Amino acid sequence: MKKTCVAAALLAVLAAGCEQQSPETVEAEKRIAACQEVMKLYMTQATVYERDRKRLVGSCHISQSKRTLEQWQCTLKEMQTGEKFKNSSDKCGAKDSTPPT
Repeated sequence: MKKTCVAAALLAVLAAGCEQQSPETVEAEKRIAACQEVMKLYMTQATVYERDRKRLVGSCHISQSKRTLEQWQCTLKEMQTGEKFKNSSDKCGAKDSTPPT
């Protein structure tokens, strides 16, 4: 019985290691990471209560889809140079709008 359980556990671990993420999943994870960095910078710019910080960063699992990875990276880059979130966000655009040129 013990050998069977160990073998089953080993197979489960090996099978999990063989799974590959789809390109869409990888892209979404990159957007989430970029969104989280933007939200962390936003928290330093705005008055965000401690109790709301985790929720704000956690909202990126939903809000990440509002922008492309390039738009999130653009927003992050603008904010890193001192630009406010609103201005950076407007300049870099969202999926349903094109950034101004």
